[in-house]
Amino acid sequence: MSQERFSIVYDGPALAGNAMDVRDLAPALLALGALFEAANDVLNRTHARVAVQVNGSFKTGCFRIDLSVTQQLLDQLADLFNQRSVATAKNLLEWLGLIGAGGQGLLGLLSWLQGRTPSRVELLEIGCVRVFVDDESFDTEKEVLELYRHIALRKALEGAIVKPLSQNGVETFAVIHDEQVSVTLDRAAARWLVAPEAEDELIDDS
Repeated sequence: MSQERFSIVYDGPALAGNAMDVRDLAPALLALGALFEAANDVLNRTHARVAVQVNGSFKTGCFRIDLSVTQQLLDQLADLFNQRSVATAKNLLEWLGLIGAGGQGLLGLLSWLQGRTPSRVELLEIGCVRVFVDDESFDTEKEVLELYRHIALRKALEGAIVKPLSQNGVETFAVIHDEQVSVTLDRAAARWLVAPEAEDELIDDS
């Protein structure tokens, strides 16, 4: 079993009293759970299952939610029969771009694309790919590209970040890991996370 703790923070004038409308919060949390379930399904298939637990905490002027992602290995022999090892809870967070080096992971790729559709993908060394839009390129990991292609995962990401930031008085979304801010997005940056229709998804990685 692997577990990773982190927090998400919604901030803005509407949250100055440490309160958030349940009609906004509940769909965002459900979308966050769906996001990790989809990421786990994409990368681990049937070898592991994942659960997201919530513990609420409050900080003056914002709404912070403490979470933990717990992953349980279902097939103890999975690593023996697959080319790559099972992605841990921390791996899922890193490849989604919620923790780790800034500008990386799925959030980094989407921020770089800014709504553009990749024209081609080039395989680099083992585990890495280069995504092109005309003459521009972005290097990332193969797992990130797999997450990018998954429409249900992209819809869940939109529900967890974009939709809450569309509410009046909610202006920023942040992730805190090891008591350090790892991601901060405002409304302008979050617009690039809107999921495309299925026919716009990248499907060719030759």
